[in-house]
Amino acid sequence: MNDDRVFSANVETSSGATVIHVRGEIDLETAGRLRDVIEPHLGPEQRIILDMSEVSFMDSSCLHVLEHARGRLTADGGSLVLRNPSPATQRLLTAAGAQRLLDTEQRDAAADRRDAIANTRDVTADERDRIANARDATADERDRAAAEREAELGRRERALHERPDSN
Repeated sequence: MNDDRVFSANVETSSGATVIHVRGEIDLETAGRLRDVIEPHLGPEQRIILDMSEVSFMDSSCLHVLEHARGRLTADGGSLVLRNPSPATQRLLTAAGAQRLLDTEQRDAAADRRDAIANTRDVTADERDRIANARDATADERDRAAAEREAELGRRERALHERPDSN
């Protein structure tokens, strides 16, 4: 079997969406595997993008999985987008009249990489901010504790000076 026929799917997050890169053949035998990859990401207001550029074959069992996922997502305010549909994907969508039911978009892989890098930078910046805030909180706590110690020492010193002489 050629490698381009073997079904596989890789999942990543990009710009707040779940992007699933699908490869190979999607038929009665592998449609369940596609469903299993998609289902954990179905939820309220979720956006799932299926990159279909490397799909070498798909039949109506795949279309059923896509329509089911789309129905669940849109019912909860989410969306399903087919990115870069391959010729095999386009043929089935056209033959089934499903092009108007499923949103498609054309996008290059470089744009996905740019989004992934930007998300990484955002996470890194957020982590830096979290560490800086924790450092500031620790410094404030240290300053507060030092001020309390000084105040206590001052109270003790005043108490010693205010004591009447026992002589």
